[in-house]
Amino acid sequence: FSAGKATIRQKDFCIIVEGQLDLLLAQQAGFLNTVAVSGTAFSEKHLKIIKRLTEKILIAFDSDSAGQTAAGRVIDLALENDFEVLVVPLPAGQDPADVISASPDKWQEFLNQAEHVIDFHLGVIKNDFPEERQRIKQIRQIVYPLISKLNFETDRAHFLRKIASLTNLPENSVFEEFTTKFRNPKTEKGKQKNDSVEKVKQNRLQKIIEKIFGLYYLQLTDKNSKTKDDWQKNIIEIIGQDEFVKQEKILEDKKAQLIWEAEMTCQAEKRFKIFSDFLAELKLEILKKDLTEVISKLRQAEEEKDESLVDKYLKKCQDISREINSLKI
Repeated sequence: FSAGKATIRQKDFCIIVEGQLDLLLAQQAGFLNTVAVSGTAFSEKHLKIIKRLTEKILIAFDSDSAGQTAAGRVIDLALENDFEVLVVPLPAGQDPADVISASPDKWQEFLNQAEHVIDFHLGVIKNDFPEERQRIKQIRQIVYPLISKLNFETDRAHFLRKIASLTNLPENSVFEEFTTKFRNPKTEKGKQKNDSVEKVKQNRLQKIIEKIFGLYYLQLTDKNSKTKDDWQKNIIEIIGQDEFVKQEKILEDKKAQLIWEAEMTCQAEKRFKIFSDFLAELKLEILKKDLTEVISKLRQAEEEKDESLVDKYLKKCQDISREINSLKI
């Protein structure tokens, strides 16, 4: 390792291989920025030494199960310590020693093709699992745990957006599912934070409803209006008859205030446009809430291996997602 320190610093990346033969052939071929792990002996201490020289590592382990297990340990540690972790795509059944002994130039080509470990797994999932349901399952099992190792929210957001694109799910649903899955339920602080988020969402939904009812109540005061019934039908179409009656009872004492606020904030000629915009926003919030609930049911069905329910909830997710994407807000 001491012989390769200068090269690691100069090239600004370190190649990590599994075996001593891999290391020997790599260094003989001129790849001096290569180090080898020694099974479970590789630790956070070794990564801290490497980090003094570079924050970028390329993982090139054997493709057998033992190699992949060892790679997984190193990857987890490296991500937790804020390394940029890339995976070298090796041919099936070959290890670094095989490739280097056959052609050092070919080894360089594989190094050039290295990509971020999360991008690597997303690419494999995209190619190997054409069905969205299977993709989502693989992402939950393989990719989410890797993203959870990242310490910066911007890095997490970057990959969660990629997942949304790959699965055709709305970004907010992917973000919410990931956050729910990887929050710490053992800490009261985590629970309180989650409860607070849900409370904020519920308050936002109620605020939108109050704006809508304020405009509706204001319209009812207009004796010349011939569209009062249409306004009511538009509200009921989104929240349902029972919820409409429930909200009228809840807002009874606030009716005068809501009318005043509506009158102060919008001109008569723009009233219906603003009313329609609020309705669209309300519909979007309700759809997001529905999607979150269906995703939760989908995950439960997958855990219970109930294929009929999995197909049912997956179709619901796709239908709601399409409806969300069709809204123009």
